[in-house]
Amino acid sequence: ETAKAQGEEIAATDFARLRAAHAQCLLRLGRIEDAQREFAFARELVLRVSDSDSPNVLAFDASLADLERARGKPEATLQRLAPILVRQRERSDRELPATLLALARASETLGKFAQARAALEEAHAVLDRQGRPDSTLGRDIELAAAALPTDAVSRQVSAEHWRNAARIGCVNFGCDDARVQDWLRS
Repeated sequence: ETAKAQGEEIAATDFARLRAAHAQCLLRLGRIEDAQREFAFARELVLRVSDSDSPNVLAFDASLADLERARGKPEATLQRLAPILVRQRERSDRELPATLLALARASETLGKFAQARAALEEAHAVLDRQGRPDSTLGRDIELAAAALPTDAVSRQVSAEHWRNAARIGCVNFGCDDARVQDWLRS
């Protein structure tokens, strides 16, 4: 509401990021349709200042594709992500790791654990190259890797992912946070 107030000037891309963050919150609350509206609105904002192939627009396209997984249609997510990933890989887009995480989640939902693991490993490597392995996205990638079934990753590898998620969580939330302690126990 503050960003929309009369007399407020906010760049389209900044406002779009606010809307996308709101969409992520809605998605975590299970409000998929509301999240879709927010992502679509954010995408339209960015299209005012960017072309449809821009990194920001493709990031929103990937978020919209991931909503199909939330709706129980992971195959649709994989189909929609394929061309996005091609373009993001060509340019080494900053948002490539988030798209790879979406790919991994859809693959895991379909029982394609090797594909999920490979996507998470690539996402981790890209975050390392980008110099942001300890970001919240890095934590989410570690948590996704830790939760893969033991036939996809060994217990030792899974434990290492839990420890990495907890280490990043210490930075984000403090080491006494209940989530961090739970990840350490896991």
